[in-house]
Amino acid sequence: MSTIVRVALAHHHDRSYDILIEPGLFRQIPEMLVSRFPRHSCAIISDSNVAALYGQDLLERIRAVSGNPCFLYTFLHGEERKTRETKSMLEDAMFHNQHDRKTLVIALGGGVTGDLAGYLAATYMRGVPFVQIPTSLLAQVDSSVGGKTGVDVPAGKNLVGAFWQPSGVYIDPNLLSTLPEREYLSGLGEIVKHALMFSPEMIHLLEHGQHPIMERDPLMMADLVAKNCTIKAGVVSADETESGLRRTLNFGHTVAHAIELASGYSVSHGVAVMAGILVEVRAAVLSGLLSEESATAMGTTVMRYLHNPPGIQNFDPDTMVQAMLLDKKNTEGAIHCSLPEAPGIPPDCTWTRAFSEEILKAALRDVFLPTGG
Repeated sequence: MSTIVRVALAHHHDRSYDILIEPGLFRQIPEMLVSRFPRHSCAIISDSNVAALYGQDLLERIRAVSGNPCFLYTFLHGEERKTRETKSMLEDAMFHNQHDRKTLVIALGGGVTGDLAGYLAATYMRGVPFVQIPTSLLAQVDSSVGGKTGVDVPAGKNLVGAFWQPSGVYIDPNLLSTLPEREYLSGLGEIVKHALMFSPEMIHLLEHGQHPIMERDPLMMADLVAKNCTIKAGVVSADETESGLRRTLNFGHTVAHAIELASGYSVSHGVAVMAGILVEVRAAVLSGLLSEESATAMGTTVMRYLHNPPGIQNFDPDTMVQAMLLDKKNTEGAIHCSLPEAPGIPPDCTWTRAFSEEILKAALRDVFLPTGG
Protein backbone atom coordinates (compact mmCIF):
# COMPACT_ATOMS: atom_id res chain seq x y z
CA MET A 1 0.00 0.00 0.00
CA SER A 2 1.27 3.45 -0.91
CA THR A 3 1.95 6.14 1.66
CA ILE A 4 0.77 9.49 0.30
CA VAL A 5 2.21 12.75 1.61
CA ARG A 6 0.47 15.91 0.40
CA VAL A 7 2.44 19.08 -0.35
CA ALA A 8 -0.36 21.65 0.05
CA LEU A 9 0.87 25.01 -1.19
CA ALA A 10 -0.97 27.90 0.45
CA HIS A 11 -2.66 30.22 -2.07
CA HIS A 12 -1.52 27.94 -4.91
CA HIS A 13 -3.79 24.91 -4.65
CA ASP A 14 -3.42 24.21 -8.36
CA ARG A 15 0.28 23.53 -7.78
CA SER A 16 -0.15 21.32 -4.73
CA TYR A 17 0.94 17.74 -5.31
CA ASP A 18 1.28 14.29 -3.79
CA ILE A 19 4.34 12.26 -2.87
CA LEU A 20 3.67 8.54 -3.37
CA ILE A 21 5.91 6.15 -1.43
CA GLU A 22 5.73 2.38 -1.88
CA PRO A 23 8.18 -0.49 -2.38
CA GLY A 24 7.68 -1.72 -5.96
CA LEU A 25 6.04 1.53 -7.15
CA PHE A 26 8.43 1.92 -10.11
CA ARG A 27 6.54 -0.57 -12.29
CA GLN A 28 3.25 1.28 -11.77
CA ILE A 29 4.53 4.74 -12.70
CA PRO A 30 4.09 4.60 -16.52
CA GLU A 31 0.35 3.92 -16.29
CA MET A 32 -0.01 6.63 -13.64
CA LEU A 33 1.76 9.23 -15.77
CA VAL A 34 -0.08 8.40 -18.99
CA SER A 35 -3.41 8.49 -17.16
CA ARG A 36 -2.62 11.89 -15.69
CA PHE A 37 -0.92 13.42 -18.76
CA PRO A 38 -2.67 11.65 -21.67
CA ARG A 39 -1.76 14.23 -24.34
CA HIS A 40 1.80 14.99 -23.31
CA SER A 41 5.00 13.81 -24.91
CA CYS A 42 7.63 12.74 -22.36
CA ALA A 43 11.23 13.80 -21.90
CA ILE A 44 13.01 11.53 -19.44
CA ILE A 45 16.13 13.21 -18.04
CA SER A 46 18.67 10.92 -16.41
CA ASP A 47 22.39 10.70 -15.80
CA SER A 48 24.48 8.03 -17.51
CA ASN A 49 24.57 5.73 -14.46
CA VAL A 50 20.85 5.75 -13.67
CA ALA A 51 19.88 5.62 -17.35
CA ALA A 52 21.77 2.34 -17.69
CA LEU A 53 19.91 0.87 -14.70
CA TYR A 54 16.38 2.20 -15.11
CA GLY A 55 16.13 4.67 -18.00
CA GLN A 56 15.58 2.33 -20.91
CA ASP A 57 13.15 0.24 -18.85
CA LEU A 58 11.05 3.30 -18.01
CA LEU A 59 11.18 4.53 -21.61
CA GLU A 60 9.92 1.22 -22.99
CA ARG A 61 7.18 0.93 -20.36
CA ILE A 62 5.87 4.41 -21.13
CA ARG A 63 5.98 3.79 -24.87
CA ALA A 64 4.03 0.56 -24.34
CA VAL A 65 1.08 2.39 -22.80
CA SER A 66 1.24 5.79 -24.54
CA GLY A 67 0.72 6.81 -28.15
CA ASN A 68 2.67 10.02 -27.64
CA PRO A 69 6.39 10.51 -28.33
CA CYS A 70 8.75 9.67 -25.48
CA PHE A 71 12.51 10.20 -25.44
CA LEU A 72 15.35 9.51 -23.01
CA TYR A 73 17.97 12.26 -22.62
CA THR A 74 21.16 11.57 -20.70
CA PHE A 75 24.16 13.46 -19.41
CA LEU A 76 27.36 12.27 -17.77
CA HIS A 77 27.06 11.36 -14.09
CA GLY A 78 28.42 13.73 -11.44
CA GLU A 79 27.84 16.99 -9.58
CA GLU A 80 30.38 18.65 -11.88
CA ARG A 81 27.88 18.15 -14.75
CA LYS A 82 25.15 20.20 -13.05
CA THR A 83 25.93 23.26 -15.16
CA ARG A 84 24.35 25.74 -17.53
CA GLU A 85 26.19 23.97 -20.34
CA THR A 86 24.55 20.61 -19.58
CA LYS A 87 21.14 22.27 -19.36
CA SER A 88 21.66 23.90 -22.76
CA MET A 89 22.74 20.58 -24.28
CA LEU A 90 19.58 18.87 -23.01
CA GLU A 91 17.35 21.73 -24.19
CA ASP A 92 18.87 21.64 -27.67
CA ALA A 93 18.21 17.88 -27.87
CA MET A 94 14.59 18.45 -26.86
CA PHE A 95 14.17 21.18 -29.48
CA HIS A 96 15.63 18.79 -32.07
CA ASN A 97 12.88 16.29 -31.21
CA GLN A 98 10.24 19.04 -31.40
CA HIS A 99 9.04 18.99 -27.82
CA ASP A 100 6.41 21.70 -27.29
CA ARG A 101 4.55 23.00 -24.25
CA LYS A 102 2.63 19.72 -24.06
CA THR A 103 5.75 18.02 -22.74
CA LEU A 104 6.15 16.26 -19.40
CA VAL A 105 9.72 16.33 -18.10
CA ILE A 106 10.51 13.26 -15.99
CA ALA A 107 13.48 13.58 -13.62
CA LEU A 108 14.78 10.04 -13.14
CA GLY A 109 17.75 10.01 -10.79
CA GLY A 110 19.32 11.66 -7.79
CA GLY A 111 19.57 15.23 -6.61
CA VAL A 112 21.71 16.43 -9.51
CA THR A 113 19.19 15.13 -12.04
CA GLY A 114 16.22 16.54 -10.15
CA ASP A 115 17.79 19.98 -9.80
CA LEU A 116 18.85 20.08 -13.43
CA ALA A 117 15.65 18.65 -14.94
CA GLY A 118 13.48 20.85 -12.72
CA TYR A 119 15.33 23.99 -13.79
CA LEU A 120 15.05 22.89 -17.42
CA ALA A 121 11.29 22.38 -16.97
CA ALA A 122 10.95 25.81 -15.34
CA THR A 123 12.44 27.58 -18.36
CA TYR A 124 11.68 25.37 -21.38
CA MET A 125 9.14 27.36 -23.42
CA ARG A 126 8.65 29.42 -20.24
CA GLY A 127 7.65 26.40 -18.19
CA VAL A 128 6.40 22.84 -18.64
CA PRO A 129 5.27 20.31 -16.01
CA PHE A 130 7.69 17.83 -14.51
CA VAL A 131 7.65 14.93 -12.09
CA GLN A 132 10.33 13.46 -9.89
CA ILE A 133 11.26 9.76 -9.73
CA PRO A 134 14.12 9.94 -7.23
CA THR A 135 16.52 7.00 -7.20
CA SER A 136 18.94 8.16 -4.49
CA LEU A 137 18.20 8.38 -0.78
CA LEU A 138 19.14 12.06 -0.72
CA ALA A 139 16.64 12.83 -3.46
CA GLN A 140 13.92 10.68 -1.90
CA VAL A 141 14.08 12.39 1.50
CA ASP A 142 14.98 15.91 0.49
CA SER A 143 15.79 17.35 -2.92
CA SER A 144 12.85 15.89 -4.89
CA VAL A 145 10.37 17.72 -2.63
CA GLY A 146 9.94 21.46 -2.49
CA GLY A 147 10.55 22.87 -5.95
CA LYS A 148 14.11 24.15 -5.56
CA THR A 149 15.85 23.70 -8.90
CA GLY A 150 19.10 25.00 -10.30
CA VAL A 151 22.67 24.55 -11.46
CA ASP A 152 26.12 25.19 -10.06
CA VAL A 153 28.33 28.02 -11.31
CA PRO A 154 32.02 28.79 -10.67
CA ALA A 155 31.08 31.11 -7.78
CA GLY A 156 29.23 28.36 -5.90
CA LYS A 157 26.55 25.70 -5.72
CA ASN A 158 22.91 26.26 -6.77
CA LEU A 159 23.38 29.99 -7.30
CA VAL A 160 21.36 30.02 -10.56
CA GLY A 161 17.91 28.42 -10.61
CA ALA A 162 14.20 28.77 -9.93
CA PHE A 163 11.43 27.65 -7.63
CA TRP A 164 9.44 25.23 -9.82
CA GLN A 165 7.24 22.68 -8.09
CA PRO A 166 6.90 19.16 -9.49
CA SER A 167 3.48 17.85 -10.43
CA GLY A 168 4.17 14.72 -8.41
CA VAL A 169 6.90 12.70 -6.73
CA TYR A 170 7.04 8.90 -7.07
CA ILE A 171 9.30 7.13 -4.56
CA ASP A 172 10.18 3.43 -4.67
CA PRO A 173 12.53 2.49 -1.79
CA ASN A 174 13.46 -0.69 -3.69
CA LEU A 175 15.51 1.48 -6.07
CA LEU A 176 17.93 2.12 -3.20
CA SER A 177 19.27 -1.43 -3.60
CA THR A 178 21.49 -0.34 -6.52
CA LEU A 179 22.71 2.86 -4.86
CA PRO A 180 26.47 2.97 -4.15
CA GLU A 181 27.38 3.04 -0.46
CA ARG A 182 28.84 6.56 -0.75
CA GLU A 183 25.57 7.93 -2.13
CA TYR A 184 23.47 6.07 0.42
CA LEU A 185 25.50 7.64 3.24
CA SER A 186 24.99 11.01 1.58
CA GLY A 187 21.22 10.59 1.86
CA LEU A 188 21.51 9.69 5.50
CA GLY A 189 23.03 13.13 6.06
CA GLU A 190 19.76 14.83 5.14
CA ILE A 191 17.82 12.40 7.33
CA VAL A 192 20.07 13.27 10.28
CA LYS A 193 19.51 16.97 9.55
CA HIS A 194 15.70 16.60 9.53
CA ALA A 195 15.80 14.61 12.76
CA LEU A 196 18.03 17.03 14.65
CA MET A 197 16.05 20.07 13.52
CA PHE A 198 12.48 18.75 13.79
CA SER A 199 11.93 15.32 15.31
CA PRO A 200 12.93 13.70 18.62
CA GLU A 201 11.07 10.61 17.32
CA MET A 202 13.40 10.37 14.33
CA ILE A 203 16.45 10.92 16.54
CA HIS A 204 15.33 7.88 18.55
CA LEU A 205 14.84 5.89 15.35
CA LEU A 206 18.32 6.81 14.11
CA GLU A 207 19.83 5.88 17.47
CA HIS A 208 18.07 2.53 17.80
CA GLY A 209 17.34 1.45 14.21
CA GLN A 210 20.83 1.74 12.79
CA HIS A 211 21.08 -1.89 11.63
CA PRO A 212 17.93 -2.07 9.42
CA ILE A 213 18.68 1.44 8.14
CA MET A 214 22.17 0.47 7.05
CA GLU A 215 20.81 -2.78 5.58
CA ARG A 216 18.33 -0.72 3.50
CA ASP A 217 15.34 -2.71 4.69
CA PRO A 218 12.53 -1.65 2.29
CA LEU A 219 9.81 -1.36 4.94
CA MET A 220 12.08 0.54 7.33
CA MET A 221 13.17 2.86 4.54
CA ALA A 222 9.60 3.42 3.33
CA ASP A 223 8.69 4.52 6.86
CA LEU A 224 11.81 6.67 7.26
CA VAL A 225 11.38 8.29 3.85
CA ALA A 226 7.72 9.04 4.63
CA LYS A 227 8.66 10.68 7.94
CA ASN A 228 11.22 12.87 6.19
CA CYS A 229 8.84 13.79 3.37
CA THR A 230 6.16 14.70 5.91
CA ILE A 231 8.58 17.10 7.59
CA LYS A 232 9.73 18.59 4.30
CA ALA A 233 6.17 18.89 2.95
CA GLY A 234 4.99 20.67 6.09
CA VAL A 235 7.79 23.20 5.89
CA VAL A 236 7.38 23.80 2.14
CA SER A 237 3.61 24.17 2.49
CA ALA A 238 4.12 26.89 5.09
CA ASP A 239 6.98 28.69 3.33
CA GLU A 240 7.41 27.81 -0.33
CA THR A 241 10.01 30.45 -1.25
CA GLU A 242 12.26 30.26 1.82
CA SER A 243 11.34 33.57 3.42
CA GLY A 244 11.10 32.18 6.95
CA LEU A 245 10.53 28.66 8.30
CA ARG A 246 12.01 26.94 5.24
CA ARG A 247 15.41 28.36 6.13
CA THR A 248 15.57 25.80 8.94
CA LEU A 249 16.05 23.11 6.27
CA ASN A 250 19.46 24.68 5.64
CA PHE A 251 20.84 23.44 8.97
CA GLY A 252 24.43 22.41 8.23
CA HIS A 253 24.28 23.71 4.66
CA THR A 254 26.09 27.03 5.00
CA VAL A 255 29.25 25.18 5.96
CA ALA A 256 28.42 22.12 3.80
CA HIS A 257 28.47 24.10 0.56
CA ALA A 258 31.88 25.51 1.49
CA ILE A 259 33.15 21.98 2.25
CA GLU A 260 31.91 20.72 -1.10
CA LEU A 261 33.54 23.61 -2.94
CA ALA A 262 36.82 23.25 -1.04
CA SER A 263 36.95 19.52 -1.82
CA GLY A 264 36.24 20.02 -5.51
CA TYR A 265 32.95 18.18 -4.85
CA SER A 266 34.82 15.00 -3.91
CA VAL A 267 32.92 15.07 -0.59
CA SER A 268 29.30 14.01 -1.12
CA HIS A 269 26.54 16.47 -0.22
CA GLY A 270 25.09 14.54 2.72
CA VAL A 271 28.50 13.87 4.26
CA ALA A 272 29.26 17.59 3.88
CA VAL A 273 25.93 18.38 5.60
CA MET A 274 26.77 16.15 8.57
CA ALA A 275 30.21 17.75 8.87
CA GLY A 276 28.56 21.15 8.43
CA ILE A 277 26.20 20.39 11.31
CA LEU A 278 29.18 19.65 13.55
CA VAL A 279 30.82 22.95 12.60
CA GLU A 280 27.67 25.05 12.95
CA VAL A 281 26.83 23.46 16.30
CA ARG A 282 30.37 24.13 17.51
CA ALA A 283 30.09 27.75 16.34
CA ALA A 284 26.81 28.04 18.27
CA VAL A 285 28.50 26.80 21.44
CA LEU A 286 31.39 29.24 20.97
CA SER A 287 28.84 32.04 20.49
CA GLY A 288 26.81 31.08 23.57
CA LEU A 289 23.75 30.13 21.51
CA LEU A 290 23.70 26.41 22.33
CA SER A 291 24.58 24.40 25.42
CA GLU A 292 27.44 21.92 25.47
CA GLU A 293 24.89 19.25 26.44
CA SER A 294 22.78 19.84 23.32
CA ALA A 295 25.86 20.03 21.13
CA THR A 296 27.18 16.73 22.49
CA ALA A 297 23.83 14.99 21.96
CA MET A 298 23.61 16.19 18.35
CA GLY A 299 27.23 15.29 17.71
CA THR A 300 26.59 11.75 18.98
CA THR A 301 23.74 11.25 16.49
CA VAL A 302 25.80 12.65 13.63
CA MET A 303 28.83 10.49 14.38
CA ARG A 304 26.77 7.28 14.31
CA TYR A 305 26.60 7.77 10.54
CA LEU A 306 29.54 10.07 9.73
CA HIS A 307 32.21 8.32 11.85
CA ASN A 308 34.87 10.92 10.95
CA PRO A 309 34.81 14.39 9.34
CA PRO A 310 35.74 14.13 5.65
CA GLY A 311 39.32 14.77 4.63
CA ILE A 312 39.90 18.00 2.70
CA GLN A 313 43.21 18.43 0.92
CA ASN A 314 44.78 21.85 1.56
CA PHE A 315 42.27 22.59 4.34
CA ASP A 316 42.03 26.38 4.69
CA PRO A 317 39.43 27.96 7.01
CA ASP A 318 39.98 31.41 5.47
CA THR A 319 39.07 30.19 1.97
CA MET A 320 36.07 28.23 3.28
CA VAL A 321 34.69 31.24 5.15
CA GLN A 322 35.07 33.34 2.00
CA ALA A 323 32.90 30.76 0.21
CA MET A 324 30.30 31.05 2.99
CA LEU A 325 30.03 34.79 2.35
CA LEU A 326 28.22 33.94 -0.92
CA ASP A 327 25.54 31.86 0.82
CA LYS A 328 21.98 32.81 -0.14
CA LYS A 329 20.85 33.05 3.53
CA ASN A 330 23.26 35.88 4.29
CA THR A 331 22.04 39.40 4.97
CA GLU A 332 23.96 42.66 5.34
CA GLY A 333 27.26 40.92 4.66
CA ALA A 334 26.97 38.58 7.68
CA ILE A 335 27.16 34.78 7.46
CA HIS A 336 23.95 33.14 8.69
CA CYS A 337 23.33 29.55 9.78
CA SER A 338 20.14 27.75 10.79
CA LEU A 339 20.06 26.16 14.25
CA PRO A 340 17.58 24.13 16.32
CA GLU A 341 16.79 25.32 19.84
CA ALA A 342 17.73 21.86 21.10
CA PRO A 343 17.94 18.36 19.53
CA GLY A 344 14.72 17.87 17.52
CA ILE A 345 13.28 21.29 18.48
CA PRO A 346 13.13 23.93 15.72
CA PRO A 347 13.42 27.64 16.52
CA ASP A 348 10.26 29.64 17.19
CA CYS A 349 10.89 32.53 14.82
CA THR A 350 14.61 33.30 14.58
CA TRP A 351 15.22 31.16 11.52
CA THR A 352 18.92 31.92 11.16
CA ARG A 353 21.70 33.24 13.36
CA ALA A 354 24.59 35.48 12.34
CA PHE A 355 28.11 34.25 13.07
CA SER A 356 31.37 36.13 12.91
CA GLU A 357 34.01 34.95 10.48
CA GLU A 358 36.45 34.34 13.34
CA ILE A 359 33.97 32.13 15.23
CA LEU A 360 33.38 30.04 12.11
CA LYS A 361 37.11 29.69 11.46
CA ALA A 362 37.61 28.53 15.06
CA ALA A 363 34.73 26.03 14.73
CA LEU A 364 36.19 24.67 11.47
CA ARG A 365 39.54 24.13 13.17
CA ASP A 366 37.90 22.45 16.18
CA VAL A 367 36.04 19.96 13.96
CA PHE A 368 38.63 19.29 11.25
CA LEU A 369 41.77 19.71 13.38
CA PRO A 370 40.58 18.51 16.81
CA THR A 371 44.11 17.89 18.09
CA GLY A 372 45.21 21.37 17.11
CA GLY A 373 47.18 20.17 14.08
